[in-house]
Amino acid sequence: MMIATALDQEGNARSMPRTNLMLSAMIRFDGISAKIRLRDLSAGGARLEAAILPAVGKTVHISRGELHASGTILWRNRKECGLRFDVPLPLDAWIPARGARHQSVVGAMVEAVRSGEAAMLPVRPPPQSPEAFRTALSKRLAEELAYVVRLLESLGDDLCAEPLLVMRHAEKLQNLDISAQILSHVGALLVAQQPEQAVDEVGMGSLRKRLQRVSL
Repeated sequence: MMIATALDQEGNARSMPRTNLMLSAMIRFDGISAKIRLRDLSAGGARLEAAILPAVGKTVHISRGELHASGTILWRNRKECGLRFDVPLPLDAWIPARGARHQSVVGAMVEAVRSGEAAMLPVRPPPQSPEAFRTALSKRLAEELAYVVRLLESLGDDLCAEPLLVMRHAEKLQNLDISAQILSHVGALLVAQQPEQAVDEVGMGSLRKRLQRVSL
C-alpha cells in the first residue's frame, strides 16, 4: 500500500509542514488540460486527484488562478498521483487566507448553519444597534458566500468528470475555479478582525491589487 507524504526536492519523504485542505487547480501535460484537486500540499510536493493523470516521470505544469508551478510525477495509482515541485511552493500564496484566524471562524459558522443549529435562532431577534447589525450581517453574508463556493466546486467536479468536456472548455473551467477563489477571499474579508491586514494577506495578486486601489 502506497502512502502519500510531503516530499523534499530530492523526492525523499520526510516530515514537512503541509495542509490537508483540498484545493482546486489545473494541470497541463502533453497538450492536455484538466482540473485536479491538490491534497497533502506542502512546499515540496502534493498528492493529486483527477480523472486524467500523467504517467510516472512526466513533467507537468499546474496553475491555480494566476499562480503557477511545475514538477515531476513520482508515483501514480488509478485515482491519484504524487507530485514533487521543481522549486519550493510559497504556501501562503497558494492557500486562501492561510494562517488567518477568521477562516476557522467562518468554517465553524458554516458548519453550524448546515447542521441545523441556525434553526434555533429566534424568528424575531431583539433590536440591534446599526453597528451590531452590520457585524451580524457580514457574518451571515460570509456564510452564504462559503456555501456558494461549495456549490461551484461541486459543479466543477461534476464537469471535470468528462474528459472531452475538460479538453474543450479547460479555460472556462479554470474561470469557474477562479470565481470560487474570489468568493472565498471576499467571504473571509467580510469577517476579518483587521481588514487592512487581511487584504495584504490575500494570495490572489490581481484581487489584492483591485482591493488596494485608491480610486475606481
